Formats: sequence, structure tokens, C-alpha cells
Amino acid sequence: MKRLSYIILFILLLQGFSAVPVYSQDETKEYYVVYDQGHGQFFDEDLMSTALKSLENAFDNIHINIIINNDQFNQTNLQGSDLVIITNPGLDEDNDQIRIEPEETEALDDFINIGGSVFYLSNPFTFNRSISGHADSLNDLLVSDFDGKIKTSPIDNENVSIILDDFNNDGNASHIYLDSSNINLDTLYTETNNLTQSEFLYYGALVETTTVSFDLYGNTSDFAYAVNQEFEIAAETYQHNPLWMEGKDFGGEKGRAMLIGSAIMFSDLAYDNDTNWVNQESNLELFQNFVAWLLKITPLTAHDNIVDEEFDWFARYNILFAFGFALFLALVWFAYLVLSGKLSISQVLNIKTSKKKKVTKTKKTGKNASSDSKKAGTQKKRRKRN
Repeated sequence: MKRLSYIILFILLLQGFSAVPVYSQDETKEYYVVYDQGHGQFFDEDLMSTALKSLENAFDNIHINIIINNDQFNQTNLQGSDLVIITNPGLDEDNDQIRIEPEETEALDDFINIGGSVFYLSNPFTFNRSISGHADSLNDLLVSDFDGKIKTSPIDNENVSIILDDFNNDGNASHIYLDSSNINLDTLYTETNNLTQSEFLYYGALVETTTVSFDLYGNTSDFAYAVNQEFEIAAETYQHNPLWMEGKDFGGEKGRAMLIGSAIMFSDLAYDNDTNWVNQESNLELFQNFVAWLLKITPLTAHDNIVDEEFDWFARYNILFAFGFALFLALVWFAYLVLSGKLSISQVLNIKTSKKKKVTKTKKTGKNASSDSKKAGTQKKRRKRN
């Protein structure tokens, strides 16, 4: 009876342990990100080094490989990649904007259609012509279904219109403070790096949309406005809450695209004598969140539970109930035996002793029986002789 009880108890405990959730060990996922510097960009891999290197191990169970592109886009140099990052094309040897071939945009369109994503970053206007955003070339690279562009100045149709904010800046009206309230999509600032309470420092161009079908966008404050390179507010460049970022998910198996009016905010270009732009506020973490959204790894994939959560809950509590119920029945049965007089506590405690006594008695009885048998045989023999 006791052995049976031990076996039942062991089985119940074994089932209880088996109900503990088991997690699979996810293998590290590999992503390939192409960084373009084949179009005369001022912001090359050196000036974007901190942001790019941070991606390699920014996310758990994910490793991002950075590939540098130094050529025009084609089917070959985009093959096998997951994301292409393109900063504002620069100027050629004649100090003119880099020309974009139609085949390059077609290659990016094909890349989007098979699931790749593209991240476009413009430059703000500065008095350094090399840095200043000459956005026509970047706009030419935008995939055909994006329906957005960097707003260029109506004066020369080349330099961008930049966003200013007189009441929300770091002392320079073109350095605008933004936070999570300036982004419409919650997952962009909560799933990878929680940026709900964070600020970002933006210095860049006005993003202009031609539709309202964007899945992701960022707007500025009510006090922000856009100006041309002469710092004139023109009717063509002014809009309420000007946009600084737009993103679009093309759906299905297709990829995503994002256009932001600033490359400088994620760069290693000096902000002051001690720090760089990428280190201002939470700019680096925001860059990582942008990339995570474009790679479709937000929300980040959690460990897969082999046991379904609802079944796990069911198994745990039912096994505990079964164990408790079995124990309750055992106690009731024991109480019945005691109350009916069939079992007493002293009997349970002395059961071992009683068995020993019984064995001894049995052995003694057997010895006496053997002696009596011998005596009877001797007496019988004597009678025969007489």
C-alpha cells in the first residue's frame, strides 16, 4: 500500500515538473544592411560609423551585417540584402548634383517588391555646400509607390527647405527638440528601445507628402515652420505641423520605406567641442528603432513557448488540483478506518514491531511442533518392542 502511494506521488510530481514551460533556444538571425556611398555622399561610412556599428548587436538574437556599396544600384549589389540606407547624394566633379539613372530606381523598386526595405536620409541646408541637402537626386531614388519627397526650395529648386522652431530648440532655431508625441506609431519608440520619455534633436529638411496613406509619420510642434536658404518663409514652404519623417509599409511580402529629412542627426559630425550629433539626447536609439521597423523586427520576436500558455495554465492547476484531491481522499479514508475502529494510530506506529513478534511466534511454534513429533515417534517405537 505504501509503495503504491509513493508511486502515485512520484507520477504526480513528475507531471507537475513537465508542465513547467519549456522555451526553445532561438538561433541568431542574420540581416544584411547595405550602406550606400556610391553617389558622392558627404555622410560616408566614417561619418556614420557610430550609428552603423551600433546595429551589429543592437537586438537580442539578431546580428546585422553592414555592407558598403560604392557603385550604382543594380540587381546584383542588392541581392540577398534586407535593407538599403541612402543618405543624400552629393555633388560630382563639376560641382553638380549626382545624376541618378532610371535603372537604379527600378532596381530599388524590384528590391522593395521582393521584401527589401529602403531608408532615405536627407541633409539639412547649411552654408557648407558639400553638406547642404541637394535633394533632387535623393528624390529621384525614391521608389515609385512612396508618394513623398524632400521639399526643395522654390528659389533654385535644388536646396531643401529646412524646419525651424523658435520656441522648442537648443538655442538654435533650426535644432528642434522632438519626442514620442511627434511620432504617430507606438511601436516605433516602445518595442525596441523604450523612448516614451525621451527627446531627440532634429536638424533637417521638410518632408512633403502627396497622399495621406502613410503608415508612419512624424510632425513637429504648432510653432514650427519651414524656410528656404534665404531664411524666408514662403507660402509654398509653410505648412501646419510640418513633417520631418514619413514611412510606408507596402504590405504583403513587400518591404517598407522611410524618408527622414536629416542624416546629420545620426552622424558623427561634431555638435560642439565635446560631442557628436548622434550622441544628442536619444538620437542613436531612435536610429536603431527606425532600422528595426524597416527590418520588420518590431515588436522583437520573443522566445517561443513550446507549451501553449493557456494549456500550460490548465495543466499546472489541474495537476495541483489532482494532487490535492488525491491527498484529501487518502486523509478521508484514513479517518474512516480510525473512526470505524479498523485502524488506530498505535497500530500504524507498531505495525513493524507486530510483524516481528508474529514472525518470532511463528518460528517458536514450529520448533515446538517438531519436538512433539519426535517424542511421539519414540513412544511408538517403544510400544512395538514391548
